[in-house]
Amino acid sequence: MWTRDNLPPDWMARAVLAGFAGTVTMVLAMIVSYVVALFLSGVSLPDARGALGNGAVVETWLHNLTHNPVVNATTDMLYGALAVHLLMGLFWAVAYARYFEPYLRGGAWEKGMLFSLLPWVLSLVVFLPLVGGGFMGATINAGPLPTIGNLLLHLVYGATLGMVYGPLGDVLVEDVDEDMRASEALVLRRAEGTAAKGILIGLIVGFAVGMLGFAIGRVGHTSIMLGLAPSWFVLTTVVMGGSLGALVGSLVGLPTSATMRNHTAPHA
Repeated sequence: MWTRDNLPPDWMARAVLAGFAGTVTMVLAMIVSYVVALFLSGVSLPDARGALGNGAVVETWLHNLTHNPVVNATTDMLYGALAVHLLMGLFWAVAYARYFEPYLRGGAWEKGMLFSLLPWVLSLVVFLPLVGGGFMGATINAGPLPTIGNLLLHLVYGATLGMVYGPLGDVLVEDVDEDMRASEALVLRRAEGTAAKGILIGLIVGFAVGMLGFAIGRVGHTSIMLGLAPSWFVLTTVVMGGSLGALVGSLVGLPTSATMRNHTAPHA
């Protein structure tokens, strides 16, 4: 088992890739669940007593789940919301790889799903109140659906995160021999360094693109800002630039087999 002092040599790159994959999977699951809930909200459900109670109540919950301040805020600032979502997905992935995964027990997907309970709780008690959903989604008036739906989406993220960081990541490096593993520290420094440089360059480029779009928008071409307010457009380009920079930087930091052998070969 990997420990904090003995992380995989490519842990940063794995974490970024796993975070990106987990975030994309979570967004896709969110879209599917939203469409299903929107469809069911217009369907007359049987007025049967049961765990979910009256059919009309469930219809009301589903309607409120798809028509509320959180959905409106996300729709109004779609690109900004996606950018922030991606950034948080990468942040949680790096935190998982560096501080949690080495100590969690179970299979890769189990570790990821167990870890996802942390961002799930924070989403209910911090994020939802900030965007108008209330504590644990209380002001959405959709019964337990916000809590349950939020949990399922985070579990999807966690399972994907754990699998891509774990066994799928092992597939990518399965041909690494023992001599190559001897230079873990060197690889770790290289991956961290290139990822940091990628983030910095991405932030600068994103800021430059955002300011350019803002300047063009000032002279009447507001469509260049994708319908966003100037501040949100700049924030979106900065976040997307930093996220893509982290991804590209981590990939660039992965050493080739030839590089690893040169560093592990005995000196004459």
